[in-house]
Amino acid sequence: MSLVKELLREPAIDLVRLVIAYYIRKYGRGISTEVLVKLLFLILYTDADGTKLLDSPRARLPEEFRIYLKGPFIPIDRLLGGESEMSKYDIVKTGDSYYVKDINKDFEDSYRALEKRGLKDLADYAMRIIDIYGRLREGDIVAHSLEVLGIKSEVIKALAFNMSLDTYIDAAKKLKEILESRESVNEEELYPDLFK
Repeated sequence: MSLVKELLREPAIDLVRLVIAYYIRKYGRGISTEVLVKLLFLILYTDADGTKLLDSPRARLPEEFRIYLKGPFIPIDRLLGGESEMSKYDIVKTGDSYYVKDINKDFEDSYRALEKRGLKDLADYAMRIIDIYGRLREGDIVAHSLEVLGIKSEVIKALAFNMSLDTYIDAAKKLKEILESRESVNEEELYPDLFK
């Protein structure tokens, strides 16, 4: 079991700002909320090529990811502290898209801030994920995030709806272990919260 870094609000904002700035620099347009959320999910919860779910995230944000109909979701506005806080970090929301005021400066400042906090690997991985998945259409990146989670049917989507992403990953891992071992289990002992 490895330790998971818990990011405080400021480094979390630096990560989001880095993603926004790098995305705009690379693709020449603002980043929609849905794409931003899915890229953050892939950055924090997948392996080096964004196709395999990790048992635990690379780092944990101050807000929790939950599973909704379009896959993992995190309240970006709340994570960023609302409009007044966003403006302190040069982040602007217009409609459903996020922008930064000075793309190159904001990218360099956020990268340097993450590097100073020992998060250079996370910043580099974020850029790699954006290079691979940032070019996808919103529907395709939503489909990819559901595929990575193993949510392929509407039934599983309904069962997992509004579940914490970490809880879902833990439950999926335990169920897989049980299926592979072919042992019988008492569901009430395994998941007491479900049987209250």
